[in-house]
Amino acid sequence: MADNDDFNSSDIEVPEPAQNPRFKRRGEQSIREIIEHAHEDRVASKVFEKSFTFGRGAPLTQTTQKLWSNRFDAVRLHTFK
Repeated sequence: MADNDDFNSSDIEVPEPAQNPRFKRRGEQSIREIIEHAHEDRVASKVFEKSFTFGRGAPLTQTTQKLWSNRFDAVRLHTFK
C-alpha cells in the first residue's frame, strides 16, 4: 500500500457544475437553522459519541455491530482526514 500521508484531497480542483437558479434558495430556512444550532449540536454529538456503546442484541448481532463500527472508524480515520 502506498504511503499517502502527504495527500490532501482539498488540493484537487474540481469544477462545480452549473446550478439551476430556480433551486438556489431551496432549503434555505433549514440550512440557516443547522448553522444556528451547529455549536450545540457538536457538543451534544460529542457527549453522545463518547458515552454510546454497542452491545445490544444476540451475540451475532453484537459481533456484526462491532464489525461495522470498526470498519466505519477506519473509513473515518483514513478517508476523512
